[in-house]
Parts: sequence; C-alpha cells; structure tokens
Amino acid sequence: MNPLDILVIEDKNKYDASIAQVSDLGHHVDIARNLVEASEFLGYQRARLCGSQISPKRYDVVLTDLMFPLGGSMFDIIAIDDEDQRHEEAPLGFAIVLRAARQGVPYIAVVTDLNHHKGPIAASLDLLYASDDREELCKIPETQHRPTFKINNSKVRLFDIRDLPALSLLKDGRICEGPCNEEEMKLCLHPLKNYKAALERLMDYEGK
Repeated sequence: MNPLDILVIEDKNKYDASIAQVSDLGHHVDIARNLVEASEFLGYQRARLCGSQISPKRYDVVLTDLMFPLGGSMFDIIAIDDEDQRHEEAPLGFAIVLRAARQGVPYIAVVTDLNHHKGPIAASLDLLYASDDREELCKIPETQHRPTFKINNSKVRLFDIRDLPALSLLKDGRICEGPCNEEEMKLCLHPLKNYKAALERLMDYEGK
C-alpha cells in the first residue's frame, strides 16, 4: 500500500496506540479530537473565513469515531447556544462522513467501540449489515459482513468493535493482536479499536 494522507477523528487518547499502528505503516496521519478540529483539517473553517480560494487539504482516507464532542469555543464559526454542550459526546461521525464525501475523499469509515448493547445509536448500525438473514450472513466472508456504501464517488464503510480483529493495550506498552493468552490477560489495560484493520478492510472494499 502506497503512503496515504489520512485524517483520524478520535476524541479518546487511549486509542492513540492503535492510531500509531496506522502511522507505522508509513502513512501521514492527522488526528482531530472533536468536530471543530476535524472541520479545520477538512478546510471548512478556512473556507468560511477566507472564501473559496482557500483549498482544503486533500485526504486519501478519513477514519472517524461515531461519538465525539463538538469542541471549540463561543468564538468559533460552528455556533451553538449552550456552550456546555460542546463537550458532550454526540453522533457526529455521520456528519463527518457526508462532509468528507462531499469533498471527494475516496475512502471513508466510521470506527466505533460501541456495539448494539450500548444504546440506540450503536444498535441502529445493525440495520447496516450485508444481509438481514443470519444464515446468509454466515456464508459471507467476515471481512465483508459490513457492506460498502457509495456516496458521491466515495467508498464508505461502518465498523463497530465486533467487526474487526481484537486488539488490546497491555500495561507494559505492548499491543496484543487477536485473543490474549492467559499471561497477557493479566497485563491487559483495555481493548483498542483496530484502526489498522479498519483501514485494510476499507481499502480492500471489493474483497480482493
């Protein structure tokens, strides 16, 4: 895979080790912690301030969390009446998907650590499997359980934590890929989103 320009929107620092795996593949990765930062990377703020002569950075891939805060301040262009709500998590990943597709980002994925037991937003993703028939779904390779959507000319996929290979951060800083053995379980700090696997499956969207 050739080096790519990738934007990751992820508000939780605990997943930085997973994002670093993407950088270690030789890609250039920018990280946004909220919607305001993401909009700046995508050129929205500059375009609003300076006019259309300011071109946004062109990304090859956008990988976005589903739930994250708005961010910014009362002086930001993205206006909101209740400033306290800027720091509350909301399902803003969907807006990022549409914004990135509008700007022609070729590959876009939502990568969430939620599953269908964690509330209605996450449960709604169950509507977006490749098949509604469980027996039929079992016949499809696991990597293709989530279909690829096309928005404009962008390829879009949505992953929750169940769709990607297990990844865990250990107390000694190592990353355990796949199921941890008994010794590694004792050292496990917390599971990680698997951004590297999400990227690989997104780029292999035709299942080649």
